[in-house]
Amino acid sequence: MAEYAKDVSPVGWHIGSYLLRFVELDALGNDDPDEEFLVWETTVIVKVGSIDEAYHKTVAVAEAETTPYKGGQEGVPVQWVFEGVTELLPIHEPS
Repeated sequence: MAEYAKDVSPVGWHIGSYLLRFVELDALGNDDPDEEFLVWETTVIVKVGSIDEAYHKTVAVAEAETTPYKGGQEGVPVQWVFEGVTELLPIHEPS
């Protein structure tokens, strides 16, 4: 088995995971660290040349999901808020 640098993908693919927090925009306490929120962790596979590029592309994918919209039958203003990248891993083997 070939050895690879820990943060380098010889095949150019990386796995990135990030957290999005769901908020009702008109609700009080959206920035209260003691409040509880629905949080979703999503994992994506990105084709990039480095771990730094994988981070930036993962952030771009996550931020594309944060557009406010009206949810439910009542049309409540809601939004997913990007909370951060949780993991970046290089893929070492071709598919």
